[in-house]
Amino acid sequence: MNQAWVHKLKNRLKEGDILFISIPNFLYKAIEKGTQSPTSHVGIAIKVDNQWMVAESKVPFSCISTLADFVARSDNNWLSVKRYKGDLNAQQIQKIKQTCHQHLGRLYNFGFIFDSNQQFCSKFVYQVFRQATGIKVGEVESFSALLTKSPDGLTLFWWLWFCGFVPLNANTITPYSQWIDPKFSEVLFNA
Repeated sequence: MNQAWVHKLKNRLKEGDILFISIPNFLYKAIEKGTQSPTSHVGIAIKVDNQWMVAESKVPFSCISTLADFVARSDNNWLSVKRYKGDLNAQQIQKIKQTCHQHLGRLYNFGFIFDSNQQFCSKFVYQVFRQATGIKVGEVESFSALLTKSPDGLTLFWWLWFCGFVPLNANTITPYSQWIDPKFSEVLFNA
């Protein structure tokens, strides 16, 4: 991503914006294919010591990354920035930042099971917003419901990933369900 575009991004961001990227590795591309989505990873824009950062859950655990590091991981500079349509007030932003910090250091959940003590990116965003503001970002749904929406998503990869047993009754949440959430509008898009 060129410096002029990164500068534009920094000038348009607000704390609490949600950033979506497309990570170019096998696992994340399988997530995109399985959810018929252009995005496979999500984080929350915050400022730390007046510098733009992204709170996220990534391998091996949830952390705060620099904005430059976060966007540099995206395939072909794909980036989408979404903002809550109701505008977040200063108290909500502060609570989001505090809640992000409470969720740092949790191990990554490679099974993408919502009802576990571990994290994954979309669960991190959902839990932070829900706990801090009461706003639900995206849709928590069972693997069964997810596969009903996208029957082509049950690929050989996922059968192998779950050792032949996809946990159909377990809940999950996808970056795609957050990306299309109508409570958020697009602020910036780069494809």
